[in-house]
Amino acid sequence: MTSDVSHPAVIRVSRHAGINDLAEVLSSLPGSDFASLMLAVSSSRADARSAADVVAQRSRDRFVGPAPVDFHRLRRVEDRAIARVREPFEFVTLAPLVPLGTHAALARVNQNNLVSTFEERRLPPTQRPPWPSRPLRVAVNTTQGASDSRPCSE
Repeated sequence: MTSDVSHPAVIRVSRHAGINDLAEVLSSLPGSDFASLMLAVSSSRADARSAADVVAQRSRDRFVGPAPVDFHRLRRVEDRAIARVREPFEFVTLAPLVPLGTHAALARVNQNNLVSTFEERRLPPTQRPPWPSRPLRVAVNTTQGASDSRPCSE
């Protein structure tokens, strides 16, 4: 799988930075350096956002809102499916993140079809938020007048 360095956004950003091969330069960085760079960029962009921006995005972005299916209904379906699984299958709780490139290397899935993250894995487990979207859920519930903001309601 090859990267799409001819994508208009890649060309536009490369020109803006004054580096013709910016994508190649960035992709050749050691993983920890690239992750640190992306964390710095993400932090700067996050600092420029207001609470209103974040809540507004949640209402229009399908990737950050709650699932449209009822939790209890989905759970019942999952429980019925799990009850029918027999040996040699083993149930495993998966990690929320995998190394960058896992999907491309193992399943030939283009990285453009995935949502990448760079932050949580760098925090010690004791500092990771137990429910990453909980503050957003509380903010939305507050603006909509709901009083129930328990983590299990996510």
